Amino acid sequence: MMITALLIPAVVAGFLVQVDDEAVALAKARAFRDVAATANRTYSNLYSPVFELRGTDHSSDKYVFEFKDGGVILLRSNHLVVGFSFSPLDEAIPLETWDSLNAIGDSAAVALAMNYLTAAGHSLNFVVMRLRRENNVSGRPGYVFNCAPTYNGIPFDGGYQAFAVIEPSTGRLTGYFGPENTPNPPASLQSSISPETALYNFASWVYSNYGASNLNIDGAELVIWNPKPQDINQSANNVPQAVLDLIGTNESTLVYYFSAFQPSMGESTKTDVAFFEGYVDPNSGTVWSVKQYTPFGGGGGKLAPLRWDLGLGEIIASNGRHSIEVKDADVDRVPAPKAFNASSRLVLRRAKVVVMIEYDRTSGLLRTTLREAHSYGKPSPNLKKALDRLTG
Repeated sequence: MMITALLIPAVVAGFLVQVDDEAVALAKARAFRDVAATANRTYSNLYSPVFELRGTDHSSDKYVFEFKDGGVILLRSNHLVVGFSFSPLDEAIPLETWDSLNAIGDSAAVALAMNYLTAAGHSLNFVVMRLRRENNVSGRPGYVFNCAPTYNGIPFDGGYQAFAVIEPSTGRLTGYFGPENTPNPPASLQSSISPETALYNFASWVYSNYGASNLNIDGAELVIWNPKPQDINQSANNVPQAVLDLIGTNESTLVYYFSAFQPSMGESTKTDVAFFEGYVDPNSGTVWSVKQYTPFGGGGGKLAPLRWDLGLGEIIASNGRHSIEVKDADVDRVPAPKAFNASSRLVLRRAKVVVMIEYDRTSGLLRTTLREAHSYGKPSPNLKKALDRLTG
């Protein structure tokens, strides 16, 4: 689809002239490609981007320029780069393996990602939410980034993240999609509860309503949220009307966002059982909404009692009001006792693994429940001491 370029009046040396906005946007597209397709001339990149324009596919709000070795999408309103693709001509596609010896390294890749976001035209600071090393991204290895724009250090929600792929050995940007705008930040960025309290409330809700006592946390962030109808569990939620009124506007609110998988406790080759997304009020601690999804591929994981293999590292125990970090803590699986009198419900977290437990102060044992099946554990002495303090 070809659209006639806009001619925008401008004043130069006292004379009114016509500025070809499409030409200005094309110059911006070429400048961005020159940075992105060469990693800003770092790492001995000798490739020269092909600036010959093959075609356009403009829309009412975007310029779309197609070159022989890729394309660039810019907003008409401000020439912000919101899309980019690059596939070097006459280069052999690399093997679908990660070459650690020749990779530029995580820190260098992060620095380049930030440079590319600036070159795209973003003025806000971004933070890396996720960095993965993939062997096959459209046929070639890549550092894969999810980056969120921030306001006063707080990221905007996932709907406003940028996605970027950087070639491991050259640092070149091979793919990019970025946010077109961000909502207005809320008037207050203050939160009254701790992340551990918010996590406790989220995990308790998931356990009480869906029976999942063991979770692998995928995301846990205090974010600036512009709510969408698809974010909210329409069947049952506690979202205040004032927050619901933000839907369809450019306004936002502060919220704790959580996402978590219920892992398969059976064969390691099985997929996760379920996926949850939730929002928690950062001041009252009220769980506003939690949605359950079937993971990609249809789930199929096997439900089985927890084996108490939480991995290495410290354990954080929480009762929803207070949290205690215990170094070198562990839990050993034990047979079911003759009697178990649950006195408290607690959350144990080791890195991304979260377990909702019941604690019997008398016996000093822990219990998790999956449907009608129980799994019992004995905490290490230092962890037991922390649990006693939290339940005293």
